[in-house]
Amino acid sequence: SGILGAIKTPTTLVIALILLALFMGASSNFTVSAAVQYWRIEDYPSVFAAVNPIANVLCSSGPVIIANLIFAIGYSAAFIGCLIAGVIGLILILLFKPSRVAKRDNVLREKAGKPVDDLLASRK
Repeated sequence: SGILGAIKTPTTLVIALILLALFMGASSNFTVSAAVQYWRIEDYPSVFAAVNPIANVLCSSGPVIIANLIFAIGYSAAFIGCLIAGVIGLILILLFKPSRVAKRDNVLREKAGKPVDDLLASRK
């Protein structure tokens, strides 16, 4: 979307907007998926209660930034901003290690007196 939106033709703009809309729809499920995939199901309510507001605050800043870029520089700059944010997001996702979540979760469970197991092994 970021690359196509930076090209100043009506066709690429429409395709970029469609790709951006697809991403926005898919990203709305991210917090639910992350809470289920990386934490225990019995911890889902508390994990989701913490992760969802944080994700909403971060996601709600996107339209403000995009609107400011459009008004200040033009729509192609907004798509270049989306491209840069996408690359940064991809790097952060690649640096994320589920094993760190599992180790920290086990430490907290042990302190709380709950049973500790290999969370990652139970997911395979």
